[in-house]
Amino acid sequence: RLGVKQIQLDSLGYLIFPWAARHGFWAETRLHCRNVLHVHDCARRDAHEFAHRALEHGNFSRAAEIWSFQRDRLDRSLMKGAATCALPLMELVVAAHRPPDARRLFESYGASVEPRLADLADDAAFSSKYGSDNFDARVRPAWYQRTAPGPGRGVRGYMIHAAATRDVLRTLIVDASADGVEALCALLERTLGPDDDHD
Repeated sequence: RLGVKQIQLDSLGYLIFPWAARHGFWAETRLHCRNVLHVHDCARRDAHEFAHRALEHGNFSRAAEIWSFQRDRLDRSLMKGAATCALPLMELVVAAHRPPDARRLFESYGASVEPRLADLADDAAFSSKYGSDNFDARVRPAWYQRTAPGPGRGVRGYMIHAAATRDVLRTLIVDASADGVEALCALLERTLGPDDDHD
């Protein structure tokens, strides 16, 4: 209805995504996550094609410009990272209503393609993977909304808590061994701190 298309889903998604995810619009949030990830998949495929065409025509500076934009801006998008974190949870809420469905869902998501909790919590790793300025600073306050007084968590905190929730559910559903749960609890303790409410 807003007519938002293509890369605007990434930049303007900051206006809607945190509110929709936290106030029950799960189907809409799931669709938005899928659209954002689809745009990024298409952009990466197009970057390969256009950079190759530029090289074929001897336009080396344009090829470098295309790939630098893809590597330094699009691949490091905060919205892309947040959408990747949130999508499994939205799928669980909207579609996986039976235990076998939940198990299949989490088994289908590989750790290699998702933001890792340890990387989100580590300053250097977070800056390296999600340090892009590819967003409009004027809409950034949308990430700091909360119903109670005090500062909000921000996009990084949102990604950390979404990844922690996802990893807790995956461990309990797919790998409920004592070692797996104990290791995850230790990671949560280091990431969120002993005083955070992550029971």
